[in-house]
Amino acid sequence: MSEGSQVLAIDGQGPLALGVAGIGLSAPALEGSPFIRAEDGTVYALPKPLHDWAFGVIARIQATGTSPFPREVEFGAHPRGIYARLL
Repeated sequence: MSEGSQVLAIDGQGPLALGVAGIGLSAPALEGSPFIRAEDGTVYALPKPLHDWAFGVIARIQATGTSPFPREVEFGAHPRGIYARLL
């Protein structure tokens, strides 16, 4: 993850659709934290509740050899927590 990255803020005021160019793990890879890179180049660290989602997406990329990005991703909140959904 690059210096100056920010945590993706999900405020519960409604979903946020963000153009995501890619997803990755900060170093070291097996212990790092997941992040996304927006299409404008901004890097966002994902909040802890989205780590399982990110690990699942990264695992699918590794298993299939293809990435679903770039694409829009919806981030939002519901009564059980926060979520991310590929659009």
